[in-house]
Amino acid sequence: MTQEGTNPTRDREPAVWAREIPQRNYYFTGRTEVLDRLHESLTGAGGWLALHALNGSAGIGKTQLAVEYAHRFRHEYDLIWWISAYDPKLIRASLTALAEALDLGLSGANLAVPAVLDALRQGRPYRRWLLIFDNADSPETLNDFLPSGPGHVLITSRDRRWTGACPTIDLSVFKRSESIAYLTRRVDGLSENDADRLAEALGDLPIALVQAASFQLESGISTDDYLEALKRGGPQEVADAPPLDYPMPLHNMWTLSIETVRSHNPDAIELLDRCAFFGPAPIPLSVFTETAQVVDSDFQELLAAPMRLKRALGVLNRYSLADVDTIHNTVQIHRLMQAFRRHALADRADSIRHEVHLLISAAAPHDQELGARPEIYASLLAHVDDSKVVGCRTEAARRFCIGLVRHLYMEGDYHSARQYSQLALDHWRATIDPDDLYLLTMSRLQGMTMRLLGDVRGAYEINSRTLQRMQEILGKDHEETLAAMNDHGGDLRALGRFQEARKLDEESYRIHREVFGEHTVKTLRAANNLALDHRLAAAYHEALRLDREILERRLALHGRADHPMVLASRNQVARDLRECGQYAESAALQREVYRTYRAVTNDNHPFALRAQKNLSVSLRKDGHLAESRPLAEDVYQRYLNLFGADHIDTLASRCNLINELRLAGELDEAHDIGVDTLERYRRTLGEEHPITLGCAINVAIVLRLRGAPQQARELSQEAHEGLCRLVGPDHHYTLSAAVGLAGDLAACAHLREACRLGEETLQRWRAAPAFGADHPYTLSCAMNLSQDLRALGEEKQAATLAEETIERLRAKLRPGHPLIEQAVRGERLECDFEPPPL
Repeated sequence: MTQEGTNPTRDREPAVWAREIPQRNYYFTGRTEVLDRLHESLTGAGGWLALHALNGSAGIGKTQLAVEYAHRFRHEYDLIWWISAYDPKLIRASLTALAEALDLGLSGANLAVPAVLDALRQGRPYRRWLLIFDNADSPETLNDFLPSGPGHVLITSRDRRWTGACPTIDLSVFKRSESIAYLTRRVDGLSENDADRLAEALGDLPIALVQAASFQLESGISTDDYLEALKRGGPQEVADAPPLDYPMPLHNMWTLSIETVRSHNPDAIELLDRCAFFGPAPIPLSVFTETAQVVDSDFQELLAAPMRLKRALGVLNRYSLADVDTIHNTVQIHRLMQAFRRHALADRADSIRHEVHLLISAAAPHDQELGARPEIYASLLAHVDDSKVVGCRTEAARRFCIGLVRHLYMEGDYHSARQYSQLALDHWRATIDPDDLYLLTMSRLQGMTMRLLGDVRGAYEINSRTLQRMQEILGKDHEETLAAMNDHGGDLRALGRFQEARKLDEESYRIHREVFGEHTVKTLRAANNLALDHRLAAAYHEALRLDREILERRLALHGRADHPMVLASRNQVARDLRECGQYAESAALQREVYRTYRAVTNDNHPFALRAQKNLSVSLRKDGHLAESRPLAEDVYQRYLNLFGADHIDTLASRCNLINELRLAGELDEAHDIGVDTLERYRRTLGEEHPITLGCAINVAIVLRLRGAPQQARELSQEAHEGLCRLVGPDHHYTLSAAVGLAGDLAACAHLREACRLGEETLQRWRAAPAFGADHPYTLSCAMNLSQDLRALGEEKQAATLAEETIERLRAKLRPGHPLIEQAVRGERLECDFEPPPL
């Protein structure tokens, strides 16, 4: 293998280098043959994904070998990313951070993880990438996280099942020559004979060799004395048996090291013992440097003295009992050392673990909106399980758990948020008052995550009970009660109970204004929910009025037009304009919004996708079919890639695609997509949901145009009757279904029924406050009625209605609009359905 430094290309560095990659070990020795085999295996894949695992027991040097590989061959990669893989939560967090490093514009795990895997698969922007999954569990745990594509994946694991999943190198202890080479390089003046004796006593175990070398350097002890001390410090000095997966050579050595360090610097061992009850990931030093006030023991004196703490860290680092990273300000303890100390401290474990709970809780920000240092939660996440902080009974720990679940929700890791909310509730319900504020808050958060994960009915049941209890215990104007009202409104909308949601959100908005004032973030969030209710109630002019008011206030509050909340309001106003029939104005504003989103976010950001979907519909309604269809197809594919086929946003974009294909004359494909989408809606939302029945409107139109009017009539009848029950006879969706049903009746030669229904529906359109005589849907209904009257023989009435309607269409729509041309040609005009965001 070519030595480093002989090739000028080795001076180049990767464009993306994970900050979590450990520093290179200056004393790394040996394993040359293994490194060569590994490099040959990874680079011999010919542009396809190369996957390789390093397998072996704890302390054998798997991680150190992966670190050396990353540093030694860094010049061959444009991206190297390090992932602590023993917990799926940490994998998702790391891949979410990679999304930020790749500038994908995605912060939530549910969006960021698939986006990262897709970017790696496509090799965009880098084809030469290396992902290192350190300390992975079974192959099954990585199934959802392993990318495909042109890069390399290196896995370290103690699980031998990897041998059946990919090429694997089984690491064993050092060869004796490697042990001797390491020890003589590390300890000046150590003879090869003494190194051989040490290696024999330590079983050539790499981690034991590291510890022994550090001990000799710091203590100056001779090899003879060290070997004699190892013999004296046998396993009888620790009660019972050593921890599982614990190599015996380490026991004697660590017993000697710890007692030696304790005699010189007892602070170091006290610090080591606290670290033993964290997880094996790096521990942020801020846990110790900023939390002295919360510990009520002698350990508090150490935390309150920065120089003592610094000296203790230095001693642990010098003796290789801990790895102190001054660049990232972390300290890390090997999992075997943690197991060793927890076993030795069995009689004091509860009190020490409780101090760790207090330290973790104090290190996290207390701001309810996570406005200050939310990254702390990300660094503490790796220690939640091992520390068992969720089971702590203190108020500070409960506050930390609330913040943790909120952090996971904001990061899009809904599964972990649900997991920890349930774990916390299981502990708290057994130990604290059922009306405790934190317990009620966690119940609300659990309901929220359930809805986000698709359990709408379960979320509704939890949130309705929680809201009722909060109102009784906390009062209607408490901040958490109001948050629960907002969550409950979301449940009602998801269940299709639009009127109930609207009533609830009206009350919430009123209380928000009284408690927080008109111009706060919380109040405007409540107002936004109410505007959404107005749209779902087909009160589009009211929605437009309120959305414009919210937009004005958000612009004043945030100070710029491209702020995310301001953009969201601009997007809503554009949608309101479309629903009010102002197609050209809607398309013009939506173009600006979409252009701004693309300038300030990634194309796959959920807000950008919503703006793109909105633009595709506005362009279609304004007659720009050549522009609308590519946008509709692209946004559907993006939703499909990010969320899967049954996600509500994927289904909404696919429902819009039915209309695009129909207008392009591709009726067979429109039919196939429509039938499948309708079935997915029925499974996801239920048959008696307004959105499901709305999708049926689009499918029925396609059925009629394909020559199946009776089948179309049955589906339209079902949609119309269901929507009458659910949202009322004068709702936009119901009237649209009535227009389609009249067309089906006419196609089935039931002209009198078609005219009767058409006349009744036209009167309802004209009387509806959101529509009136000149709305394009009202005019479409009138134009269709004129055709049915003509077919029935009512020529004069039909001609008068058609002439008046075409004149109104020309006044309402831009010149050359396809709807005008269709009306002039005497074609039937359709009132199709577009699913609203819930």
